[in-house]
Amino acid sequence: MSSQSDLPLPVVLPREAQASTGRGDFVAVSLEDGLPLPALTPQKPSTSQGRGGRRPEVDWIKAVAIVMVVMIHSLPDTFTSSEISQMDVWIGQITRFAVPSFLACSGYITSSSRSSRSFKAVRHRMERLLLPYLVFSVVAWCYQYAMTKTERGGEKDSVSSFILNLLLCSELGPYYYVFLILCLVLVTPLIARLPQRAMPFVFCVALGLQFAHEEWLLPSLSLFWQIRSPARSLAPFLAGWLASQHREHIVDFLEQGRRRLLCMALLSVLCLLSAVALFQLPELGRLPWALIVVESYAVLALLFVATVGPTEGPEVVSWLSNASYTIYLSHYYFLTPVLLLYPYVPGTFDPVRILLCTVAGLGNSASLVLLGRSLLGESRARKWIG
Repeated sequence: MSSQSDLPLPVVLPREAQASTGRGDFVAVSLEDGLPLPALTPQKPSTSQGRGGRRPEVDWIKAVAIVMVVMIHSLPDTFTSSEISQMDVWIGQITRFAVPSFLACSGYITSSSRSSRSFKAVRHRMERLLLPYLVFSVVAWCYQYAMTKTERGGEKDSVSSFILNLLLCSELGPYYYVFLILCLVLVTPLIARLPQRAMPFVFCVALGLQFAHEEWLLPSLSLFWQIRSPARSLAPFLAGWLASQHREHIVDFLEQGRRRLLCMALLSVLCLLSAVALFQLPELGRLPWALIVVESYAVLALLFVATVGPTEGPEVVSWLSNASYTIYLSHYYFLTPVLLLYPYVPGTFDPVRILLCTVAGLGNSASLVLLGRSLLGESRARKWIG
């Protein structure tokens, strides 16, 4: 793992949209891709959807991914610590699937929307993303400005720096993901206009670009722009898009005999082999980066195969998925004090520190979600804090 900021975040789409189930009927589907807020109202029961018209596979993937996001940010930061234990590095590597998971969920839900071709829908999606982002960015600026003023006597360019950081989604390190997802929202109408038969080819090209990006084979960029490169986000987005287009066929295939168990077993073996290789072969130059990409897609595919279909997930999974955007935007405020109070000893692996930070970030962020929705109401809280 390269840094604490090298992690994920969300996307959002219209509140409800009509999506074909592939069998000629239509049901209401929430278009809250990325990390955030799926609240759905079905028009007709569907054997391929769970409670309230939700897609359980999306809930499971987002719930697991947001927990991984908080845990990754609880790991030692490679930019502030000169020596990181191999175990910390390995955990950061095998949990990197959180980023492509959120991107894939965005593409998955966007593909099923009839409004995905409409440029008018972009405005609503941008609003659902930007308002919570702006709120939490202002909070971050106020905190950092107060700290800077106390330590250095204030800085004249603080306001201009804030505006620039706001535009580049860099007020907090993890907010870079907003930049990625906004770019995908802007190009969604163009992607939706591509011929469906061309999508596998486009995905293969995007996947090649992702591997080249991870292996640093593309023209060299600063780390700031390397993290924000579309080359790292387009392939997972298109993977979700393709999976959504063929969802009914995938479900039909998996429900025959023991095919689901067989696929899960094969994917589990691939995940295990990739994880073992990452742990045992840290000295193979650039190879670990390719293995990280393989591991990410293998874990994502395993979660999808295990959960896609009519089986409903637990309510806590749906709730975590529903609250994932707010948790993503706010968790850093809650785990940072623990990181400061519990200094990292260079070169050591401290699972207690990681656990405390993860619990603090996840638990307090979840409490913020509950408090916000209690005080503001469900719809208003979704609008302003995600």
